[in-house]
Amino acid sequence: MRTLSDFADFLLANAGKMAGKLKMFEPGHYSEQSKQPWTPLAGNQPVSLEVIRAAEKKLGCKLPRDYCDFMQTIGPGLWAGMAILAPDNCFTFDFDCAEMADFVVLACNVNGCGDYLAFNRHVADQVYFCGHDPFGYAVAGLCFDLVICKTTLAALCQPQTGVREFFAGLSDFHEVEPGAAEKPAGRSAGAKPWWQFW
Repeated sequence: MRTLSDFADFLLANAGKMAGKLKMFEPGHYSEQSKQPWTPLAGNQPVSLEVIRAAEKKLGCKLPRDYCDFMQTIGPGLWAGMAILAPDNCFTFDFDCAEMADFVVLACNVNGCGDYLAFNRHVADQVYFCGHDPFGYAVAGLCFDLVICKTTLAALCQPQTGVREFFAGLSDFHEVEPGAAEKPAGRSAGAKPWWQFW
C-alpha cells in the first residue's frame, strides 16, 4: 500500500469491523503523562495538516508519511488495541535509552504490555517495536501502513492473542543496555526512566 487513497480505503473498510468483542478502531486520545491516560471521542476526528506540521516542528523531524495518512483519515485512537497517538502527543525516548534515544513514539501499549511503536528520526519510514522486558527493539515493518495491515489481520484472525503474537514473533530483536547514554541535564538523580516500572 503506497497511496493515500489505498491506505485510507483500507482504514475506512476495517475500522468498524469486530475483532472478537472489540471494534477494530475506537477513536480517542491517549497520553501517558495524564492521570487518566485514555479519553474516548464520540467519533473519528481526522487531524489537519497544520496540526501535523506543528507537531513535526516541536519534535524536530518529519513524521512518517503513512502515520500522517492515518491521522488525516481517521485520527487518533485504539487500532487493534494499540493506542495510536495524536501528533501532539508523540514523544521521544529519553537519553536513558542509549541508541533508542532518537526514537519517536507513535503508539503506546501496542501488545497490552506497555510496549511501543516508534520510528528513528534518522531512518525514513521504518517502524520499530520497542519492548521493556527485555529492553530493546526490533523492526516491526518497513512502513507504518504495513504494521497496521499486519496487526489488523492478526486481530481479525485471533482476537485475543493475534497482535501480541505478531510482536512476539518479530525477528532480530536487539537488546539494549539501558542507561548506557548520558542523562540529560536537569533530570533528577532519582528519576526513573520511561521503561522502569519497579
